[in-house]
Amino acid sequence: MRLRCYRELGAGVMLALLLGLAAGCDGESRDRPDAGTALTLNARSDIMQIHLRWSSERPVNIVYSSDPNCEWENYASCPHSGFRRADGGKLTLTAFGDELDPDTVYYFVAEHDRERSRHVAARATLPGFGAGGGAERLPRIITGAVWEDRLLVGGAFEQLGMVTGGAALFSGKGEPVGPLPAVGNWGPVTAAASDGSGRWYVAGDFAVVDGSARERIARFLPDGSLDREWAPSIRYSQAAEPRIERILAAGDYVVIGGEFDRVNGDQRSHVAVLDSQTGQLLDWDAELQGGSVQALAMRGETLFVGGDFAEAGGVSRPGLAAFDLARGGRLLDWEPDFGEFAVQPRVWALTADAETLYVGGRFRYTAESETRQALAALTLADGALRSDWHVDLRSSRGDAPTIRDLYLAEGVLFVAGEFDEIGGREQAGLAAVVALDGRPIDDWRPALTLTGPDGRPEAGFAERLAVDDNTLFVAGSFTEVDEEPRFTLAAFDIASGGLKPFSPTVDEPVLALAAHDERVMVAGAFRLVQTTDHKNLAAFDLAAGTLDEDWRPNPDAPVHALLVAEDRLYVGGAFSYIDGEPQQGLAGFATPNEARLVWYPKVEGSVTALAASPQRLFVGGDFAKVEGVERAGLAAFGLSGGAFDNAWQPTGTAAGPVAAMAYLDETVYIAGVDLIALDARNGTRDSEWSPATVGPVHALTVADGRLYLGSAFAAVNPNPDGTGEDVLAGVASFDPATGAWQTVAGGNPVIQGEMEITAVTAADDWLFVGGFDRRAHAMPEQSILVIERKSMRAVGGNSRLTHDFSSPQTLVVAGDHVFMGGDVESFNQLPRAGFTVFARASLFP
Repeated sequence: MRLRCYRELGAGVMLALLLGLAAGCDGESRDRPDAGTALTLNARSDIMQIHLRWSSERPVNIVYSSDPNCEWENYASCPHSGFRRADGGKLTLTAFGDELDPDTVYYFVAEHDRERSRHVAARATLPGFGAGGGAERLPRIITGAVWEDRLLVGGAFEQLGMVTGGAALFSGKGEPVGPLPAVGNWGPVTAAASDGSGRWYVAGDFAVVDGSARERIARFLPDGSLDREWAPSIRYSQAAEPRIERILAAGDYVVIGGEFDRVNGDQRSHVAVLDSQTGQLLDWDAELQGGSVQALAMRGETLFVGGDFAEAGGVSRPGLAAFDLARGGRLLDWEPDFGEFAVQPRVWALTADAETLYVGGRFRYTAESETRQALAALTLADGALRSDWHVDLRSSRGDAPTIRDLYLAEGVLFVAGEFDEIGGREQAGLAAVVALDGRPIDDWRPALTLTGPDGRPEAGFAERLAVDDNTLFVAGSFTEVDEEPRFTLAAFDIASGGLKPFSPTVDEPVLALAAHDERVMVAGAFRLVQTTDHKNLAAFDLAAGTLDEDWRPNPDAPVHALLVAEDRLYVGGAFSYIDGEPQQGLAGFATPNEARLVWYPKVEGSVTALAASPQRLFVGGDFAKVEGVERAGLAAFGLSGGAFDNAWQPTGTAAGPVAAMAYLDETVYIAGVDLIALDARNGTRDSEWSPATVGPVHALTVADGRLYLGSAFAAVNPNPDGTGEDVLAGVASFDPATGAWQTVAGGNPVIQGEMEITAVTAADDWLFVGGFDRRAHAMPEQSILVIERKSMRAVGGNSRLTHDFSSPQTLVVAGDHVFMGGDVESFNQLPRAGFTVFARASLFP
């Protein structure tokens, strides 16, 4: 039932419509035809691929470029351009197969004879890994391996999805639209707005969008791509970071409110008005003192500002003020009387109709014996409390009720916040009232439920609202709605309150919403969208780069080690359940074509490292027994049949947990707090090989008869007593034939001091290493380093890991690409979620 059905109707008729007692207002959803052409093209972003569909079965030419202003007749002269001939109405391009850069937005047109579609935009997004909705721990990729034509990654994660950075555009059906903006620096996106003509605004704690500098505010075009011409900046001179709580786009104005004091370099106290075309500032400062702005509303040229401030323009305005933008932003003599209050009132939500301003927040409003708590209606004329309008709100949460947002949809006021009783009846977190008099609409009663930290259900609540046509979109703290799974996002039929199918998935809470023309801009603290449950182990097609969605062993705890030997995949970790079967710590899978669990050893504990000789599989970890036999963290199995090798009895163990293992020339090297060597045939420790290290060894790899290690120490001494000459470390190699140590040539200029190397792998003539700087807020000179193995000379690398303590945990080189996993959150100021990929050539000068 469309909102226009309620226009100019009295309360009784409106209520009847809402209860379903009147009909005749239903309508078909609007199509989105391309103006001026019969050929239409749609593009959808996906993990490492882009899906194209067009309106005809006829063969078409698909032409694309990273330049939206490309002259399509001469597409070959445009950057990142390409051409495909296709028929059947659809085509999928893959990141590796079609050489698409995951960080680049591509624009596509379809051509047939003399017809050409308008351009559409999409991105082949990188995969990202999530810890699960609302989880406090960060996802982490710990290990990786190549299994024939597949890349395997294991670690600590619960979800897998498309990487974005806190903002994403969806259709009203919940499908991603456009290229999914890459919002960098990982701060949350806290505000969103639509201008009603297809453009979208977002604001938050970010500095880069799609590779372009954007200082906490950005605008997107109707196709979802960044508007590269509109670039205001927002700052705060205080110690805290600025925060933008609200954006209001109205005609020529874009109003921003929050906690800041500089916009485009000029003084602005927590609220500012920008020109919607140029981004330039209106020459006006509200001079707010004592707090920030949390709510905005406009009626005509009057701007209403709410928050927790105490003054505006040098006079008392506790929490609410009005300004006339037609007269240069002059403070109006419009002063609601909040009466006596023990604490500063906090206004967090505003909306208005022709005569009334509706105010929500945390306050107790008293005027002429009338009391309103958390929600009130004021006259637009003079700010007087409307005595004929009252909504009784209660909370049993041990605190006063709080209203977080309000949305007025032509006769109905939707109320979001922390309450569990309204108008004397139970209703938690979200309600609808008749705007005319505040009466709750009894039959509009969605049930929001939140799974608490202890796993028990409790009442959830809504925090942000948006309306488009006959749909109310809601964001908030909930995990279920009407007993259906909905994490932080849901949509309702305005008339009935019935839950709609709209259910896009994100990995962290949504903080802001905007809706227009069957599209929804979603903003928040999330890293991933379109997430699916995919736990701790995943596989990707190396030829295309795409996820193998059918292979989901879903171990129930982190995977720490992967090893491919004799066509079998060995998986070690802390799990007790994998591939649908109970199995603790260690498991084996058959060939990639079958990829089924076939080996079931008994390990009482977790496995953290694996290595193999031609005859044996070596296992290291935190366990006390294997197949019922005591083994203190080290054991061996036969490779051919998988039987436990009871004859292999280590006579020495590494101190602390085993971080890495490697096999070379009948020797097994064990890394952890120290570094030891065991005879691969019987487990006897080589007591003559015991280098003294200062700090733990994190990574080992073997190539061309040498052992390479990555470590946290600044020096290694070949002698256990520390006598002799130290060798600069971080990265070092050992030749067992000569006993010689070698480090990076030239005095190790790029790996020293507090640099910690956490990943090492070898490919062809090169050694690839990754690490981070342990000093807080210090950026390493090189985060990824390429070393020529023969000379141990650094020849290339990359220093664009830009998050404190971001560190690679695994590096895998396959073909033309280098894959890196870890606790990485950004790369070159673009969002990442535990994983990234480099073109191998990009690491060389």
